[in-house]
Amino acid sequence: MVLERDMLVMKGLKANHLSSVSIRLFLLVFWIMVGGAHAARAATWSYDFGTTTGTWTTGTSISFLPSPPSGTSFVRVGTGGGSVALENPGSASLGTGTELVLTAPTSTSVNKFSVFDYAGSNFYSLSFSTIISGNSGVFTFFTGNGASFSN
Repeated sequence: MVLERDMLVMKGLKANHLSSVSIRLFLLVFWIMVGGAHAARAATWSYDFGTTTGTWTTGTSISFLPSPPSGTSFVRVGTGGGSVALENPGSASLGTGTELVLTAPTSTSVNKFSVFDYAGSNFYSLSFSTIISGNSGVFTFFTGNGASFSN
């Protein structure tokens, strides 16, 4: 009887050891995969507007904004008024640098800011801070690849 109990204990230890090895192997493979995905990311860049100020009130421009680290910046103010402005100082709640301020049109015309033809990657993350105020309007954010994103 004692021998059988000891065999059961040994079998239990062996099973626990194997599951421990399996878990360690799984964690190692997971770590390599996550590390590999992280290494495949594109270089991080930040679009800093510097200290530039100004206001764009009509038509389109690819030269109004400072050059981004990659790609082309674009602003559009449609036929319904409004503007695209670089303000410094802007709102203290967003920091101390120059801020991009979009003022909505009074009609269905579109005002916009975009960066297109930037160096792409299969992986990306995006973050920005915003304050939305006013009585009405629509804020839409797009990200993608192709001609639809340039204007």
